[in-house]
Amino acid sequence: MDFAHHHDGRILHAGHSHDMEGVDISEGDAGFAMLLTLLAGLATTIGAAIAFCANTDDNRVFAICLGLAAGVMAYVSFSEILDMTNQSFQDANLTERSAFTFGTLTVFGGIVLAMLVEWIGTKIFHRHVREIDVVITDAPEPEAQDAATDKPLSTSERLNMLQMAAFSGIAVALHNFPEGIATFISTMADPSFGPAMAFAIAMHNIPEGLAVAAPIKKATGSKCKAFFWAFVSGLSEPLGGLLGWLVLKDVLGPATYAIFYGLTAGIMLHISFKKLLPTALKYDPNNSYTSYSFFAGMAVMATSLPAAFDVSDVKISHEVASHSTGTASFAPVSCIMDFAHHHDGRILHAGHSHDMEGVDISEGDAGFAMLLTLLAGLATTIGAAIAFCANTDDNRVFAICLGLAAGVMAYVSFSEILDMTNQSFQDANLTERSAFTFGTLTVFGGIVLAMLVEWIGTKIFHRHVREIDVVITDAPEPEAQDAATDKPLSTTERLNMLQMAAFSGIAVALHNFPEGIATFISTMADPSFGPAMAFAIAMHNIPEGLAVAAPIKKATGSKCKAFFWAFVSGLSEPLGGLLGWLVLKDVLGPATYAIFYGLTAGIMLHISFKKLLPTALKYDPNNSYTSYSFFAGMAVMATSLIAFRWA
Repeated sequence: MDFAHHHDGRILHAGHSHDMEGVDISEGDAGFAMLLTLLAGLATTIGAAIAFCANTDDNRVFAICLGLAAGVMAYVSFSEILDMTNQSFQDANLTERSAFTFGTLTVFGGIVLAMLVEWIGTKIFHRHVREIDVVITDAPEPEAQDAATDKPLSTSERLNMLQMAAFSGIAVALHNFPEGIATFISTMADPSFGPAMAFAIAMHNIPEGLAVAAPIKKATGSKCKAFFWAFVSGLSEPLGGLLGWLVLKDVLGPATYAIFYGLTAGIMLHISFKKLLPTALKYDPNNSYTSYSFFAGMAVMATSLPAAFDVSDVKISHEVASHSTGTASFAPVSCIMDFAHHHDGRILHAGHSHDMEGVDISEGDAGFAMLLTLLAGLATTIGAAIAFCANTDDNRVFAICLGLAAGVMAYVSFSEILDMTNQSFQDANLTERSAFTFGTLTVFGGIVLAMLVEWIGTKIFHRHVREIDVVITDAPEPEAQDAATDKPLSTTERLNMLQMAAFSGIAVALHNFPEGIATFISTMADPSFGPAMAFAIAMHNIPEGLAVAAPIKKATGSKCKAFFWAFVSGLSEPLGGLLGWLVLKDVLGPATYAIFYGLTAGIMLHISFKKLLPTALKYDPNNSYTSYSFFAGMAVMATSLIAFRWA
């Protein structure tokens, strides 16, 4: 939802009259536009310089570098490129739901493509491992080792580093190419806008350069090679600007860009969650730095987005606004509004005439609405039943369960709740850029709040560790161990599991509460709509129940406790429906919901990337299952959103 969406979506598709009407670049300063495009692209070399100066032989520093890069890539994929994909498909005259469907499929196509390329590359590398080893070992060894420095890398580890750098470089180049076109053409159209846009792009290009340079320096020991390849990846930005000016603006259409964006987003997500983050956690096994650097990377990217809004009053933005759909919806996210956005944003805020105009719930069937709300909420118990039946003492199964839950929570936070936050702030009469800024701050406020609660909880737990240990060890030990089963959990590990379950339960309850209000009131207003909405909510409640139940079962050995707490977390859905009908629909306003949504999204992101995913990788150290189950969780959530739109 940034500069690229406001300007790529309307300026990048030059040659299409509905996009370029009134925009004239014939008299622009091509030299100034090319200079800005070049500077924005070559900001990747600043990231390379950081890797150049940093001691990446120190595993802590290396983990921080990779975590930072992963956070940037993940956030830019979800909050920028995914929106651009959907918007471009709409510019190609697809309906909103068709654009959303094709956009989602294209992104997952990018993930699958990256997996395929990785598999082929691995096969080729392993076939010629001896020759590769000869080449790699010519690199100088690190001069010194310290306590935080790992032993010299094996051939396999070096190959993994080089493969990760290659993937990152390709993704950065693909991402930078259309940004170069956008920067150049928008600067030609309005020179006053160019510096802000170039600055915003440069800000998130820095850690992208770091993502390319750090693994190369780690694998080869060569600072020059690291700097050179980060430099090359950044050259695609001015190249895109030049080709966009000379050739491509009259050749490529919005559908081509949509596919381009979607594949790029998928590749970046693969890099973030299959390469960067797992590798960072391998070098930071206690997760002392990785998750925090991941959130810092997200913050870097988020900071760069409002920078472009500061000049959103220029004539190009007005041109964009004049071609909008004419609705009050948040333009950058209008293409991925889901069930909660369509119905929470207009039905949930009852009592506000601009939201409830024409909506009558006085004659609805309250019993039917409550039944649907109850069934949707208690789908969490299906997730609990999966944990109930699965052998979570098998570390592979446990890692898959946590990875699946992390994927669902991350996707629902980025693709649903973040949009709902921004839309609700707009419904509270904030401008688009103010809503975006406050929405982003609220989400990061949720992350900080979760960190604070975790810190307080850890202090309390450790203060009473002996008493807690007595309670926990009353749980029955697993009856058998196999080769894939870890030794019995220590007290600290069990406390971590229970803390993770508590966080997940709170987040699921917070998330389900407004969904319950939405399901109930929308079913009362239109009973034919209720079953589809309840089904969509139930689909993503299943793995959320799994996120609550699996850690409890792992920590206590009690299937009943796991099932019970997942059941309790799901009860907030019918409770929300009941209170929404009786009391809250005329009390709570959109600003309250915006804060509620934003904090919930932040808490869920904290759970996903500080708890669920790192814990899954701890029990799956070779990442044989975790990343794939994470992508599967994303697919579950995406499927529920698509199913709802076509219901």
